[in-house]
Amino acid sequence: GHRGPALTLIAVEPGGFVYAGGQLLQGRLQVETIRLGWQTRIGLVTELRQAEPVYDSQLAQAQAHLAHQSVLPTLVLSSCVWGITGNLAAALAPLQLDFGSGIQLSLRTVYLQALIAATQAGVYIPSAASLEKLGQLEYLIVDQQGLGLTEECWHKMSSLAHYYNFKVILYPERDAQNPPQFHMETLAKVALLTQPGTLAWQNAPGDWLKILWGSSEIHPQQPDIVLLEPTIAKLELGFIVAHQALTRVYQNTAFIVVPNLIVVSAGVVAGVAPIVKVVTNNLTAFLVEFLPPPVLYRPQHQKLKNEKNVKLS
Repeated sequence: GHRGPALTLIAVEPGGFVYAGGQLLQGRLQVETIRLGWQTRIGLVTELRQAEPVYDSQLAQAQAHLAHQSVLPTLVLSSCVWGITGNLAAALAPLQLDFGSGIQLSLRTVYLQALIAATQAGVYIPSAASLEKLGQLEYLIVDQQGLGLTEECWHKMSSLAHYYNFKVILYPERDAQNPPQFHMETLAKVALLTQPGTLAWQNAPGDWLKILWGSSEIHPQQPDIVLLEPTIAKLELGFIVAHQALTRVYQNTAFIVVPNLIVVSAGVVAGVAPIVKVVTNNLTAFLVEFLPPPVLYRPQHQKLKNEKNVKLS
């Protein structure tokens, strides 16, 4: 066995994976080096911490667009309140409607934690945009060329599809030059499970999310998800982290938006002092950093063998 990240004993069987920092306690071990340097898990985690690829998410872009579009309506509303009430505190209330700072901070924290947690668990997700696509997936296209999935793997994948509510489409090699067609609004919710260099990989539309099955080389500029160990269990871990991250983001957004709307409405109606709204905005943005993460579990069937729960802390 060897000591894993949590200093627990792990029995290693032929064909299993060990980590560079492990210590052999009993028996003999012959290993093949697969990754070196920044291609290892600790190297990829370091790269994620430095790059912080969390600002390309759809939620972040939607929040920024909403903030930009709401400037003029907010000024108009403030002027109307001033003209009707003559109350300066009430007129200032709409101008203090600020979700941007708290939500942006929450998105950065949650997505970065999720990307690091996934990589440490063996699933390299290069950006928040890829994480969102995985969490919102509707179609998983499986490239049959070179994957060599057995009947047991198909059973587990069907179980995943049922639980996470997506459809699995088989992609035979003979059809690799004619990828399945989807409506424009669905393209962003399609993923291809494949290996680099296959015909399906080469001909896949650019809007598809690519999940690479145990690729030995990772390119940081490519938006591909990489299963560092080619197992269905690692694919499930990717879904767990992605869904947990999105649930956490929605939870934090509600925690920030609802109190601020209440306080701003109270300011317009009752003229609550502006300092109350400032304190509320800053306090909610601070408290979401300490909310307990949502716990996702699979009640309908047993979790895949030899995998642990992943929590965002």
